[in-house]
Amino acid sequence: MKKIAVVLRGHMRTWNFCKHQTFQQLESRYPNIDWYFSTWEESLSTERRRKLEQDFQGRNFQLYLSKNISEHGSEYSSWFGPGKLCEQVAPDILKHDYACVIETRPDVYLDIKQPLPDIENNALYVTGLDLVYTLVPGYERMDHHYGAQDWFFIFSPEVFQIYSQRRHRPGPQDSHGDIIRIAKENNISLFNLQQHLTTIMVRPNMFQHPDSFEWVWGHGEHWITMSREERMHYLSIQDIDVRDYMTSNSTISL
Repeated sequence: MKKIAVVLRGHMRTWNFCKHQTFQQLESRYPNIDWYFSTWEESLSTERRRKLEQDFQGRNFQLYLSKNISEHGSEYSSWFGPGKLCEQVAPDILKHDYACVIETRPDVYLDIKQPLPDIENNALYVTGLDLVYTLVPGYERMDHHYGAQDWFFIFSPEVFQIYSQRRHRPGPQDSHGDIIRIAKENNISLFNLQQHLTTIMVRPNMFQHPDSFEWVWGHGEHWITMSREERMHYLSIQDIDVRDYMTSNSTISL
């Protein structure tokens, strides 16, 4: 079987919780994986970097560090950040003849329920594709567009390359809407993976029952209602860098 590439991009956050599930779910299905981990310099102290490299011991692994997120100021967004982290990996991805590329996050918990589909060359497979209501002021007024949960993608290396350039799109950017617009502009087919797998973004308060996917799913939203002091408590007991949760997204930030 040809190799695949798995790109983990973003803050470390709850990687220590998710990593066992990530390895088990993907390595049990893909026997030949090259792992690419792309994160921010400030997410990795010397000790955290050492532990991360230990996690991948015996695996084909490359680590990419981007300049501190704070240097990007107001330019940073949930669209800009993942795009930048993927962009620095793309040249190395294209050096290989991978069967496919999986792009996900260190803090995403996977539950693959059915075999993942064979990947078409000019296609994007996402974990959720739903009709949602939104307006994007000053960009492209659309009363409705398709939204996508951008936590888990599968595509060919060539389509990954196209999406790795997504932060260079002009105008105000809308993470979910632009996923669809890029596909339309490049005649990329879109497929929904919801029947094949479930993804959950794990917050630091979701560690009590790591063997229960249902428990993790049911308690994810509790983070949103917690005070700053409660959130700091969970970061402390789980040894998570507080800078990983300094973000403009008020639903998760400190």
